[in-house]
Amino acid sequence: MHVRSGISSLTLNVTDAYRADLSHAGAASFGPHDADWLVFATTVQRAAELRAPDREAYLRRAAADMVFGDRGIGTAVRAIAHAERIAESTYRAVRACATHAEEAGAFATAMSLLDCGRAIVGLSEAGLYGRLAVQQARILRKLGELDSAVRLIDETKRLAAEYTDPGLLALAHVAAGATARVRGNHPLSRAEFGAVLAIAGDDDELRELKHQAHHGMLVACAVAGDFDAALQHGAAAWELAGTDEQKLEIVLNVASVCYDSGQFREALNGYLRVLAESTLLRVRIHALGGAALAAARLNERTITNALDETARRLSSTVAFSHEVADMSREFAEAFAYLGDEERFDHYRADALRRSREHGFHEIAHRLETFRVPAPSVVAPRVLSDAGLEVASRFGAGDSRDLLALAVSSPQRSNSR
Repeated sequence: MHVRSGISSLTLNVTDAYRADLSHAGAASFGPHDADWLVFATTVQRAAELRAPDREAYLRRAAADMVFGDRGIGTAVRAIAHAERIAESTYRAVRACATHAEEAGAFATAMSLLDCGRAIVGLSEAGLYGRLAVQQARILRKLGELDSAVRLIDETKRLAAEYTDPGLLALAHVAAGATARVRGNHPLSRAEFGAVLAIAGDDDELRELKHQAHHGMLVACAVAGDFDAALQHGAAAWELAGTDEQKLEIVLNVASVCYDSGQFREALNGYLRVLAESTLLRVRIHALGGAALAAARLNERTITNALDETARRLSSTVAFSHEVADMSREFAEAFAYLGDEERFDHYRADALRRSREHGFHEIAHRLETFRVPAPSVVAPRVLSDAGLEVASRFGAGDSRDLLALAVSSPQRSNSR
């Protein structure tokens, strides 16, 4: 599916965009709130086609009359009716509705709505205009249209510099860092995230963006094998996290760095802590496979067996196909380390089946080339005292106590 991304042009008619999304998804609908998107998107498109003097009155009347099933969208749209600044209230409503559509996979609908939103706020509201453009760049990145995403981000950087908007500039650098990471250009990714950290300021927006930049640096440094730097950025990202789930995602990534640097006990405890506390199924699946690997490297058979029982319950989910396939790969490797051929064969076959069904070639390749390394090859990598302190802090606790909490909490998971 191709989506036009020109910063000054409108995409498809929103109704046509929605139909294209349904066709691409092979679905009759995306959920119970599709009508909310269409009603609001059609209104915003109509407003974008009006002369500027007529837009405000039209948007206020329409916002006052509309009824929505989704509370978040409804609250954002109704605020337009009495807002002092029509551009800002429209921007917030457009972002709320477009984000809802994007998360459901209705990318063309979200792109069209964001284009209409940019037409309404205009370059006189450069900060709002640019922030909507960065959201479009994120969608383009998800679609694999990376060149289009980069062009949009570069235009937004120029806009941020021209209007001296440090928040918008930081947002564009975060987007650029994420896009570079998808391309595998990790040095550029580090440079872009580093640019965010160099921007002065500590308002709420910049604090959140610096959290994201530290998180991005954690990943980029880990890929480069700079585990000390990765752990330091992880600690900084955790301090700036605004929600418990954001903190747990950092713990998850720090646990991965601990594993890769040979700190298996700290890795195991970090993964178990995430399993015990996260309510997000996607995050729990990631943590479960990592915990199994770390437990196996410690020869913790009882823990690995308990995690195996939890994995078999979660593997029936129809959501998160890639995550479940990768979890099965990790369990296969874990049982290979323990010399359990029966369960190694079970998980290897499961991961290969899922990988072939969905085209997860990297997972299949890793399974087909995996060999248990000789003992002389698996000595822990040396971390600095500062790195060891971070690993110890994030991996503190008793593994058995954490396991008891971890395996008793799956019923709290949701499907996000």
